[in-house]
Amino acid sequence: MSLPTLVRRGVATLAVAAAGALSSAATASAIPVITGISPTSGGAGTVITISGSDLGSVQQVQLQGGNVQGGMVVPSATYAITPTSVKFPAPTWAQDTVTFRVFSGGSLVPSTTPLQFSYGALPSPVITSLSPASGPTTGGGAVYVTGKNFSAASSVTFGGLPSTSAPQVVNDTTVIAFAPAHAAGAVDVAVTTPSGTTTKAGAYTYLPTTVPLPTISRVSPQSVWSGFGGLITITGTNFTDAKSVTIGGRSAGFVAASSLTIYAFAPGLPTGTYPVVVTGANGASAASGNAVLQYKPPFS
Repeated sequence: MSLPTLVRRGVATLAVAAAGALSSAATASAIPVITGISPTSGGAGTVITISGSDLGSVQQVQLQGGNVQGGMVVPSATYAITPTSVKFPAPTWAQDTVTFRVFSGGSLVPSTTPLQFSYGALPSPVITSLSPASGPTTGGGAVYVTGKNFSAASSVTFGGLPSTSAPQVVNDTTVIAFAPAHAAGAVDVAVTTPSGTTTKAGAYTYLPTTVPLPTISRVSPQSVWSGFGGLITITGTNFTDAKSVTIGGRSAGFVAASSLTIYAFAPGLPTGTYPVVVTGANGASAASGNAVLQYKPPFS
C-alpha cells in the first residue's frame, strides 16, 4: 500500500477498515528530503548550508573524502538545524572534493542532488600584530595574535616554545595564545595551520623582571662591642633576593628570614659607626641614618 503524498510533508493518521470496523490509528512521520548544498566550494570554516524539507530530525552529518581517503563525522556541536536547513562550518580537510551524507533516525536522508563540496588549497596564515607585544619573562599572559587564515590554527610558539595551553581560535583573523616563560629579549612568533607555518620575526618581547632594591629601616641592636661584633637584626623590605650584607665594607654572614627581616653576624671592627648595606639582585640599599651600626669599646 502506498501513502498519499501529503504524508511525506507532515504527520497523518492512518486507519484500516475491516469487516465494518476501524483498526487502531497509526502515525506516519514526515520523510526528510534534501534539495541542495551551498556553497559548493571553500575552505575550513566556510559555513555550509544543506537545504531541504523536514530536516528538524537530522542527527548526524558525515564527510566522505574523494581524492583523499577517509572521512569523518562533522561535530554535532557545530550544527544549526531548522526544518528547512542544516548549517555547519566546514571542518578542516585537505584540498579535495568531498561528499556530505546526512542521517536522520539512523537512516540516510535522500537528496535530489549530490552533496559535494570542493576544498581549495588552504591559504597560509599571516601574522600582522600581537597584543600585548611584550610581557614578563615568567610568561603566562594571554596574547592576541591578529592576522588572517587562522581558522584551523593548531599551534602558536614563542621563540620556539609552545603556548602554555592550546591556542584558542576566535575566528579567521584572531587566535589567543599564552606566552611561556622565556629569557628576556625579542623572540619570533609562529602560527601553524594545516597549510603550514608562518613566522613573524621579533614579534614578542620578554621584559626582564624588575626586582626592587632592598631598603633598611632599622638595625637592632644599634651597637655592638668593638673588636667582637655580634648578632644583629636588620629590618626593612625586599630582602628575599639578598645576595650579601656588609658592615663598614666587611662581609657579614647572614640569613634572610623573610622579605622584611635579615639576621646577620657583625664582624669584629674597631670603635666607630659603620654603614650597613644589603645588596639584592638589582643593587644595594641606600645609605641612611637608620642603616648604621655603632661599635663601642667593651665595658664602656
